[in-house]
Amino acid sequence: MSENDLGLLGFVGAGHLAAAMLDSWINTRRENTCVAVWSRNRHHSARHSVFSHRNVNWKESWRDLLIAGTIIIAIPGEVFAALALNDSRLPSHRYTGRVISAATSLRFSELQKIFPNAKCVRISPFLLPGVNGISTLVLRDSNWPDDEWKEIHGLIASFGAVDTVTDEYNFECLTLLGSPLSTAVMHGVAKGFEALITGWNLGVADAETARRILWRALCSLAASAESGELETVTKRIASPGGLTDQGLSVAPDFVSLLGIMEHKMASRREEMIGNTLHFARSHI
Repeated sequence: MSENDLGLLGFVGAGHLAAAMLDSWINTRRENTCVAVWSRNRHHSARHSVFSHRNVNWKESWRDLLIAGTIIIAIPGEVFAALALNDSRLPSHRYTGRVISAATSLRFSELQKIFPNAKCVRISPFLLPGVNGISTLVLRDSNWPDDEWKEIHGLIASFGAVDTVTDEYNFECLTLLGSPLSTAVMHGVAKGFEALITGWNLGVADAETARRILWRALCSLAASAESGELETVTKRIASPGGLTDQGLSVAPDFVSLLGIMEHKMASRREEMIGNTLHFARSHI
């Protein structure tokens, strides 16, 4: 991909993933036309951040940078959203480039509201690229033409493998499962879901319902994973929110599947955490 192909690019987020990706983009691709606006723990990190010599007062300068269209924004998502939605001086609706968000607090719908004319994607901040086979999890708009998606996919894939989903609920489920998470485990879980659904001989509509129940229960499990309360999954499957008795019928098989998944995750947990810390420290 040529230098011109990178075009207009914005990045929202203030975590380790933002730092690593910004460092690469600024130093190797767009050094003369991109500005990193680093605001998390600015005073504390001034001596350590690779962006310390590029720090600017974003409260005053970020609007001009956005208008210029050659900007990378690395500020907390909630701060950016509040400024963008409440400050009429920010012409974010004019921005027609590409926006990549690694902000945990900025949902896809909010991102699209801020940048209605841009091509937006969300990246899971918990799945760092290029760490021992761990892929970057990306949420894309299913309405994008393939040629437009290939362009931004190429940008992200330059850092390593990319796994793509088009459903925000599935994206949130996968993101909430932990940091970091092996894609091998996630692929195993997805295949396990499909095997269960196939074994039930459901019609297309019922199969989709079952699939959503499984992902919703998995997300619920992630919320209580620290306490290890696997038994609460059966109750959560039947909790309010559109889940029916059909959810209860899949609970035993589902809990068994989760037990296998939990064992696989636990066996690689220290390895994956160690790799992630090494990756973050080497890029920040």
